[in-house]
Amino acid sequence: MFGGFIYASFRRGRVVPGIWLMLGIVAMSWLESPYDNAMYAQFHPDFHRLPNWGPIGMTEGGLPWIAPVGYNMWFLLPALIAVVVARALVKRTGWSLPSTLLAAGLGVGLVWDFTIEALQAQYLHLWTFSRAVPGLAVSNDMGLYPLYCALAMGSFMMGAAYIIGNVTPDGDSVLDAWAKSRATTPGGVRWLQAFAYIGFCMVLYFSKYIPLAITKYAGMMTQTGVLVPYPGEIGLQPESGGPQSHGAIGALIVWGLLIGFVILFVYWAKAMDRKYIRPTVDSPPPPKPVPVR
Repeated sequence: MFGGFIYASFRRGRVVPGIWLMLGIVAMSWLESPYDNAMYAQFHPDFHRLPNWGPIGMTEGGLPWIAPVGYNMWFLLPALIAVVVARALVKRTGWSLPSTLLAAGLGVGLVWDFTIEALQAQYLHLWTFSRAVPGLAVSNDMGLYPLYCALAMGSFMMGAAYIIGNVTPDGDSVLDAWAKSRATTPGGVRWLQAFAYIGFCMVLYFSKYIPLAITKYAGMMTQTGVLVPYPGEIGLQPESGGPQSHGAIGALIVWGLLIGFVILFVYWAKAMDRKYIRPTVDSPPPPKPVPVR
């Protein structure tokens, strides 16, 4: 993917949104450890681990070193697939591109995350979740796969598909257009682009982490799988304190906030499209110069 984006940037003489988005995804990958902690996630002992520095030490047993690079495969590849699907649907049906990108991104993201995580949880046991809020969790002999994980990850892929698929005729995403509207020099634009893409990824990921952190630290994850999935290798993840209870309330919090954040993002995406993308698409082309006879 990186090679493809480099080639596209060379052909177009500009940095394409895909490279900026890859930067944002790598920059946010440290959030994997807090997410793992909130999800009671553990990785197979055979993974090589990053040092337990600061927040990246929150994964019980250590965070695999492949996480930062693997994040681009996990989040960006299905987003690219969703862009292809959305553009094919728009061409066939005439639907609105922004809305189709959002729907295709969420749909492909849900299928992507569910297929990979549920299958690996059932057969490979590369990682597992030991606790979840009750209901809608796929159980196996190693742990759990809660379906709200697919919604959380799929909604990020929805955002990624929207950013790289909804562009101006010049190839600018809403984040690029925002940066160009705020800076007057090429260097200033690039700094704002980096800030915008990193901030976008951070905020989008935090919106998935918040509901899980609330239920983890409030002790509402009452559905259990195997609490020590790798005995003798990785110990029990520390509990949040006190007995786990109020699981039904926890389920309402998780599903309600995740769905609410999806709705909020759709509202933001359409508002940004009207402000930065539609004017460039709908405006008539400049008149051709009349030759002087």
